[in-house]
Amino acid sequence: MLGDFSNAVDAQKITVVFGMYGYGWEVDDDGSTVSEGEALSLKEAESRLIDGCLYEFCNWERDQDAGEVKVEYKDALGRNHLVWFEDLESVKRKESYLNSRGIKSFAYWAYSYF
Repeated sequence: MLGDFSNAVDAQKITVVFGMYGYGWEVDDDGSTVSEGEALSLKEAESRLIDGCLYEFCNWERDQDAGEVKVEYKDALGRNHLVWFEDLESVKRKESYLNSRGIKSFAYWAYSYF
């Protein structure tokens, strides 16, 4: 996507907006979604899933390609869930890459509250 935009617009005129939130889905045993996504603020995602996960089998990792946080857990009824969210570390990694491509303008959008 960056390549497409950079071919049509000078990098100095591009502003990248980062969404400081995430989405969670109920998934089946194969990881396919079985529900609509639920938006979570960054604060909700970090407090409910990272700082002190209240769910069974709560596992999180940082995706090496996207830099975003991926969380898998089981709710009280034993249903599998998957959550992806952008955080300050993933933004830092992406900004570094974008800077190397000549993009220096960034903005942030937060769902609910940061």
